[in-house]
Amino acid sequence: MASQLREVKISHRLGLTLYRSLDNGDGDFEAVMQLGSRVGGELGTRRVWMLGLAEFGTSASEVIPSLCRLLSDAGVDCRWMVLETDETEFYGTAQALTEMLQGQEVEGPSLEERRPVFDRVLEEVADAIQKYVDPRDVLIVHGSALAGVARFLPDSYHSRLLWCSYTGNAEESEPLTQAWEFLRPYLRPYARSLFAERRFIPPFLRERAGVITPGLDPLNHKNRTLRPYKLVGVLRAAGLIERPNAPEWAAFENQVKVLRGNSWKKEPILSLLHRPLVVQVSRFERLKGFSELLEGFQHLLKVYPERVPHLKVDDARVTSELEALELVLAGPDPDDLPYNATGKAVLKKLAEQHSALPPAVSKRVHVLRLPMKNRKENALIINALQRLASVVVQNSLQHGFGLTVTEALWKGAPVVASDVGGIGHQVRSGIDGTLIDDPRDPEAVARALLEVLADPRAADARSRSGRKRVSENFLILQHVRSLLTELDELIQGSGALRPRPVSAREERRDAELRRFEAAGRPA
Repeated sequence: MASQLREVKISHRLGLTLYRSLDNGDGDFEAVMQLGSRVGGELGTRRVWMLGLAEFGTSASEVIPSLCRLLSDAGVDCRWMVLETDETEFYGTAQALTEMLQGQEVEGPSLEERRPVFDRVLEEVADAIQKYVDPRDVLIVHGSALAGVARFLPDSYHSRLLWCSYTGNAEESEPLTQAWEFLRPYLRPYARSLFAERRFIPPFLRERAGVITPGLDPLNHKNRTLRPYKLVGVLRAAGLIERPNAPEWAAFENQVKVLRGNSWKKEPILSLLHRPLVVQVSRFERLKGFSELLEGFQHLLKVYPERVPHLKVDDARVTSELEALELVLAGPDPDDLPYNATGKAVLKKLAEQHSALPPAVSKRVHVLRLPMKNRKENALIINALQRLASVVVQNSLQHGFGLTVTEALWKGAPVVASDVGGIGHQVRSGIDGTLIDDPRDPEAVARALLEVLADPRAADARSRSGRKRVSENFLILQHVRSLLTELDELIQGSGALRPRPVSAREERRDAELRRFEAAGRPA
């Protein structure tokens, strides 16, 4: 079938006024109300459209629903549409682009060899856009997969085109250069491009680019507080724990699949509520570092008996907890994500790695396929798993901005994450969490995990700092405010002509980055 677009309906149950109490003193709520009224008036009967690759499982799909809802409540009519296509080669190209933009070598055909299918899908998407979007509307394209659609839109659309990028790498590499050179002609029509970090902006876009940090929505199902009764109810409804059975009204449509031997089964994990857990929740992609985390966990189990006696801790307590420690590796079911071109292969490799573990270790490692067919259910399952964790890990080999890291910090969970990409700026090591020097090194992973598990007081202090850091820098109101500022200048005609002044919040973050770099830390 020809590629087409589908509009996604947005729930408006949570009104903007509920977010007033989340204003951290920078005046974000009042600014959003004022900017929303002005931008809405400037647009008149016109709209803002968000275009994303998929309804579930991407960075964009995590933030767009809240953005659309809050923009609409502030007075700006905002809609969301996503791609529908059966061109699997297009998804493969999208995956390759994402990895190359993070500096990773990619096997298979070159980007030039992939271009014909890429262009064909984008041309079809451009045709579909013109059925939804008026040239006087604002179109915001999210992610690298659909960035090229601008090249196939008539000139009349260009002055109100924005592109949001969620990935990048500050270190030069051949794959990164190739990816930007491939995308360069597709990006020319955009009035402005927006990045999660200033360091990720390529030189040819710097005069027409700005920075918007993705914001977490504290009131959505993935991040809202779960009291013990509710948390247990979610795990029960997802099939992860046993009785008592969930009441009919609380039953989930789809349940989690757990790796058992060589097959996937819907059955509970009997130890889930009774053991300390190390948890990672991410898409099953090679750059998320699942395999390396498993190796690090196995190494930790091997070395801790000889190391704990040398730590200034309660040996008996730490040893007891490490003897009970279990690992949960969870991610969206690849069967529910057609765009995740490598998901099944990554999961297959992980299952093979799990089956090769000694029985004493394999019984302590749980690999979960989380259903994605119901957004609310998936979000609640992830929320419950992260809140249940003794440590939340993001062992990415490379990463742009880590929303999963922000989520864990907000929940007050101790965080261990790799010092790559944007994560090294989200988490200040020793202050908000613990950073892994080399996520590929089992010793480095084990050392970071042991540091957190052996000293719960220090971990708790860092968790409190991490939540405060999210409140000050990474919440949805701040995201909406920044986006409205961009829209205001774009509609007035100034956004495409000059760089936007750097805000006070951005100045603080840039100064922080300079301090890190001066200290010799990789950013």
